[in-house]
Amino acid sequence: MIFQKIQVHLGRRLGFVGLIVLMALVLFILQSSRRRSSLISQENPDIPIIQDVPRDAIPPLDFPKYESADEATWLLDDDVVLGAEFNGDARVYPLKILNWHEIVNETIGGKHLVVTYCPLCRSGIVFSRELEGRLLTFGNTGALYESDMVMYDRETGSYWYQVGGRAIKGELFGKKLTVLPSFLITWKDWRSLHPNTKVLSLDTGFVRNYDSDPYRGYDALHSPPAFPVSISDDRLAPKEKVIGLIIDGVAKAYPVRLAKGTTLRDEFQGRRIEVVGDEEGLSAQVFFVEDGNRVPAPTVATFWFSWAAANPGTLIYGQDSAHSSQSSIDLRVPVILHPVRNSGAVSTERTDENIRRLFAKTQSVWDQANIVFAVELQEIRLDAANSDEVKKGNYRELYSIIPTGNAFHVFFVRSLNGNNGTAVGPSIALVADVTTVNDFRATAHELGHLMGLQHTLANPNRLMYQGVNGTTLLKEETTKSRSFVASLSLL
Repeated sequence: MIFQKIQVHLGRRLGFVGLIVLMALVLFILQSSRRRSSLISQENPDIPIIQDVPRDAIPPLDFPKYESADEATWLLDDDVVLGAEFNGDARVYPLKILNWHEIVNETIGGKHLVVTYCPLCRSGIVFSRELEGRLLTFGNTGALYESDMVMYDRETGSYWYQVGGRAIKGELFGKKLTVLPSFLITWKDWRSLHPNTKVLSLDTGFVRNYDSDPYRGYDALHSPPAFPVSISDDRLAPKEKVIGLIIDGVAKAYPVRLAKGTTLRDEFQGRRIEVVGDEEGLSAQVFFVEDGNRVPAPTVATFWFSWAAANPGTLIYGQDSAHSSQSSIDLRVPVILHPVRNSGAVSTERTDENIRRLFAKTQSVWDQANIVFAVELQEIRLDAANSDEVKKGNYRELYSIIPTGNAFHVFFVRSLNGNNGTAVGPSIALVADVTTVNDFRATAHELGHLMGLQHTLANPNRLMYQGVNGTTLLKEETTKSRSFVASLSLL
């Protein structure tokens, strides 16, 4: 209907020939869009990289101009800004401008960094641009991954998932950017902390209506993300504002609303944490406490759905769940991963690299229970008899070819008669090449069975719910799996 209206309106102005040209152009764009939408992430082929707009159509700022706090009379006290300070050099980036540019390449206090903001995730993050001796500069692919901005670096063209802070495609695949301390807070609060701050100027070199908010109303608490995400975690509302922190590979989210008008105090991964909220509940600041002093922590401010998608099984401050009561002692579980190859029709098509990536995300699911897998990868070849038994679904025959009682064994095979995975007896699980859920989730689910957990029909966001992408463990499931692991003599 909309396209028909465009035809009628422009047909009057362009005439028949012009209309034909316009229709050809629109068809080309649609076809190009379909081609771009088929981009595949190296991280997880099941999660598409969706091309939303052309590359750098949302233009990054490479030569930003600034003005003083006194000159920034166009800012209101409750305007939200993304601020960073290094070596006495404080800069602030109003969302009024970041909504239209999303990326600022900059150097602050001698630190080469990139200021990033995705309006679809409300994710404000500052990263170092230094990576293993390289100095990167970033642009905007115009694509989305997990409903979040995908950046690219101009040096290698690699694609970077913003909230995850990692490269998902290209030469630098698997590399991670270093998150730097920043605050997504109100202008009033930032200015009180840094009265001499420099403010990103409206003089960006681009013509944009910075007074308008194209995302007004998008942050409704229970409204869904604009684009699909692979993990749905209903422990919080999708657009609950959280501040995420990762220490030694363990992720935790602090809901901003809990800090309204107060200071939250926490101990996490051996660090003392303070979360200082404003009086209106609009924003909060996260600090490490060191020798009695507050030091800004390297955080990710975003919506809950985005943090949960990037960090499956994340802990949440203040929840009476596995995450607030579990033991802080890691339990280690030996796991041997067996790609089945040279075994006829049951042979997996997965590469070793694919299996390692898959299992890294499997581990992130079980981090919520502080269960750590000691992983070894051993390719295996089945003889004709065992291959036939696997094809028939007689998976217990696999026990004849593995040592007993020394580890969990996960076999990767081409198919499992339509199943995503299956757990067989005390120590064997199998995962198919093609799954109807995320393959790492299927693997985590089957390991749950090996650790004594049963299916649930209570909530599709839970790991043990069958046939969906949930990853949440309840307190009793964490307790049961840890008790089961602790009782295994092989450990």
